[in-house]
Amino acid sequence: MCVLYSLYKNACLSLIQIIYSYYNGFSGQSFFDSWLLAIFNMVFCSFPPLSMGMFEKDIPEAVLLSDPTLYTSLALGQYMNPRILLAWTFETFVDGILIFFVSFATLLTDDHSPNTGRTTNIEIMGTMIMTTLIFTFNTRSLLMIRTWTIIPAFALYFSYFLYFFSIFVYSSMDMMAGNSRFFDVGKELWGSVKTTLYILLFAVGWKTATTFALSAVHFNFFPTDSERRLKEYIGRR
Repeated sequence: MCVLYSLYKNACLSLIQIIYSYYNGFSGQSFFDSWLLAIFNMVFCSFPPLSMGMFEKDIPEAVLLSDPTLYTSLALGQYMNPRILLAWTFETFVDGILIFFVSFATLLTDDHSPNTGRTTNIEIMGTMIMTTLIFTFNTRSLLMIRTWTIIPAFALYFSYFLYFFSIFVYSSMDMMAGNSRFFDVGKELWGSVKTTLYILLFAVGWKTATTFALSAVHFNFFPTDSERRLKEYIGRR
């Protein structure tokens, strides 16, 4: 699941860049700030999948000890097969398209910060969509976790802290490597109620609802061998 999640978040980020290329005349201009894009995977989105890969448990140890044949599920391709890859690919396209066009449409109204007179530019648009992506990705990883401990919880909150800390420090600098375009972007963007509600209601709310629904369908109608044993184990308790 950690591998599939990593493919999903990188493909979704790349899809938004591809869609934006249609609007910039295929000039090669990046939709996201180069500094933020450079540390996107290394800093902002690295800790949740790392904690998931190292500490996540699909099923309790007691279930595995009672049925060691469950170890063969991985070798048989139940966790990585064309059907699963197709499902994640479909989710990538849906998320990327929705995030871009909903964000793009709402930011074109130029009312995110009506009191300052500053109009929407590529730095504000790109940063808002990157923020939406990070909230969407972290919500997705949160809902994939079945064994919650302090470590994945810390990884999730630390990821958010690093992102917002980086945004506010970066946007507080009037010059960064000869570039002053990002100055005050954090203040302009996060001083807006519209931006906050958009992130919470659209990115987190929509992703939570759809992931819960799809997970329920999968768990009840298309379970893997380990999930069948898990349902039996829960039923006996």
